[in-house]
Amino acid sequence: MAEEKNVNVEGQSSKKSSRGRKPSAIKPKKESTKSAVKANPADAQPAATLAGKIDCMTDEVRNNPIKSFDKKDRSSIVQSYEKLIAYLVREINCSRQ
Repeated sequence: MAEEKNVNVEGQSSKKSSRGRKPSAIKPKKESTKSAVKANPADAQPAATLAGKIDCMTDEVRNNPIKSFDKKDRSSIVQSYEKLIAYLVREINCSRQ
């Protein structure tokens, strides 16, 4: 009897398919919990200075590969690289929006 409850006279299910339905109300995306902090132009570093620092760091990484460090030091360096990469990817993605 429980099975017959949801079946109409023709033997088809009386429940409507949810396929193809649009949500009745589209929920807005949650805003980031971090507030967007806008830097003062006076406090911001010139782009050339920042680009120079990035170039210096790139040279350091190139000149001192991870394999050149002791095994016990490698894990901390790898963790630092991972943090840096994650932050840079986040920054790049945010700048494209």
